[in-house]
Amino acid sequence: MAILSGESELDKVVIKLPDSDKVITNWQTYSFNQNFLKPTSEWQFTIGEQDAQELNELLAPGTKVQLVINDLIQCTGFVDKKTLRADSKGGTVLIIQGRDIMAKVVESNMNPHLRFSVQLPLFKIIEKALASIGITRIYTSDDLNFNTITGTNRKIDEDSEETKNSITQLQNQINESNSNKQGLPIREIILKVFSK
Repeated sequence: MAILSGESELDKVVIKLPDSDKVITNWQTYSFNQNFLKPTSEWQFTIGEQDAQELNELLAPGTKVQLVINDLIQCTGFVDKKTLRADSKGGTVLIIQGRDIMAKVVESNMNPHLRFSVQLPLFKIIEKALASIGITRIYTSDDLNFNTITGTNRKIDEDSEETKNSITQLQNQINESNSNKQGLPIREIILKVFSK
């Protein structure tokens, strides 16, 4: 059986642009880097001459992109950078680089006009801070991530004891640092919650 453009012997990898309903299957190379020590997943695609000119306008920085393997969304993110260049082997190529949705959290600053009461639970603070940059749903269980990557349908436990304990521990850290007048940056709080 012949391997078609955008396919390997085992997996079918495509790039979806959900806002324009475009699916890209014709690319020369790609890389996807997910590192435990980095808060965001990074990806890069090189698109060949056939599609480079057409996709150049669609793939502007900030464009929402989904990396899909075997019809399962592995990563949703945004284009950070695009480069249109001449390639000695294949004419004009378009190189697209981007990161997952957490890139917005890493690069954003907290809106100084947001106000939080002392009694507000930590999870509500995180929800409000993330909503200001467009992240409106937070899942505190690994089950959804597991289901997405594997294509299985494991029950999602959004109220797991482990999650409640992690948030309680962070709330205690914040209370302790506030009593010491040190404070704890919101970025650090959010990254700790998401790394659990």
